[in-house]
Amino acid sequence: MKFFNLLAYTALIALISSHNAEAQTVAPPTSTPPTTDPNTVSESDLPPFTYSLTQKSPGECSVLCAQNTDYCTTNCGGKDKALMNFCNATTMAWGCGCSDKVPDYKAYQWPINFADCQGKGQACQSACAPANNTCINNCRSYYTNRCGTPNQPPSYYNTNDVNAVPSYGPPQNNTNNNTLGGSANGPTNSTGTNSTGSVKSDASSLSLSFSIGSAISALAIVAAGMTML
Repeated sequence: MKFFNLLAYTALIALISSHNAEAQTVAPPTSTPPTTDPNTVSESDLPPFTYSLTQKSPGECSVLCAQNTDYCTTNCGGKDKALMNFCNATTMAWGCGCSDKVPDYKAYQWPINFADCQGKGQACQSACAPANNTCINNCRSYYTNRCGTPNQPPSYYNTNDVNAVPSYGPPQNNTNNNTLGGSANGPTNSTGTNSTGSVKSDASSLSLSFSIGSAISALAIVAAGMTML
């Protein structure tokens, strides 16, 4: 009788030990790492360069100014409704104001902004080494391919005075820019949450709870086995 009790006791211990080992070898679920779009290019990926429309010839600047003022006239609904409509061919400062509405052409639709984007794309590519295709492609992705689209980088030539000099770049210490030349809708940054830590914590707690439970069960069986012996 003692032999059969010892045999049953040994089988139970082996079964619990095997189950506990299997539970501890189960890998916790892992979160899938976010993928990065290889076509995403930022300014940090571009070569250093400087550009403004004032580098164009006087004739080109005059033609561009004429196109821009024509756009303002059309947008306002006629010359009599375009109360503010100027373009300085020297500084390329421009402004547009209608008598009965706010000019509603998108920033990328204005000739000066579009020309600025194209010019920056060419200047950016010229700053790359001839054999550096990565640099050239980055310039095309950031500027050239986005010109004339809602994703066109902003330009900063719009002013309220024909004699005012444009900033030619983002305003410093001022995040609220409401000019037609500089306003643009940037990408919405989303903040990702890192769930890896919580997954590891939950898995560790589960493993610890199971180990404690198994140890208690094993002690109970040992006590019962010793009683039968």
